[in-house]
Amino acid sequence: MESDAMFHMWQSRMVPLMYDAFYHHHLHWPTQACRWGATQSSDQYKKRCQLFYSEQTDNSEPQKLIVASVDVFKPRVCSAEVVSEWRESKTCPHIRESKVLYHPGEVNKIREVPCAPHVLVTHTDSPELLVWNTDTQPDRGRAKAGPRAEPNKCDLRLVGHKDLAEFPLAASSAQPLVASGGRDKLVLVWSLADALSGVLAGGGGGGGGSGGKAGSGGGGGGGTLAA
Repeated sequence: MESDAMFHMWQSRMVPLMYDAFYHHHLHWPTQACRWGATQSSDQYKKRCQLFYSEQTDNSEPQKLIVASVDVFKPRVCSAEVVSEWRESKTCPHIRESKVLYHPGEVNKIREVPCAPHVLVTHTDSPELLVWNTDTQPDRGRAKAGPRAEPNKCDLRLVGHKDLAEFPLAASSAQPLVASGGRDKLVLVWSLADALSGVLAGGGGGGGGSGGKAGSGGGGGGGTLAA
């Protein structure tokens, strides 16, 4: 077909002219959230970075939060053949999933905590924010799971919103602070400083319990932290 020929021409001739590298990573489900994480290593030709993304399912299987690493090639390293060799129906060999978490609800937003690269905060269709210690969370893998599969338990819940908090989400690059906006017309801020020496430093994955006000020593033990 003419459209296939035009696509192949664009892929083989134009993509290498426009990009130093071009990755195409095919997923079974669409993703609604994607974030770069910390740089893990670097050499003469490439650097390896963390990548976090979601898979939004139709609830016939669990919603997913995925931790991966990506080899990012530096400018003028890849040949034209390498840049144009991707296929729409294939996964990218330079993107390697290291952990799959079953998320309780759709992942609407992901934010990494810059001063603690292993910590993620997510928004779902809920007033609460979910905090994840990706170093200690169990890997659920890619085996087929049904809709009744138990989701991973977050390490900490950030509470305070009185209505849904679905999308506005930010983390400070200077301090372990998380900010969130919700339908309750509030912007709330939490400090994770105490939790980073407790549940978010290791031994997480639990649930239950209760915490105190932000910065007052609450939030340990995989419980809740109020704004």
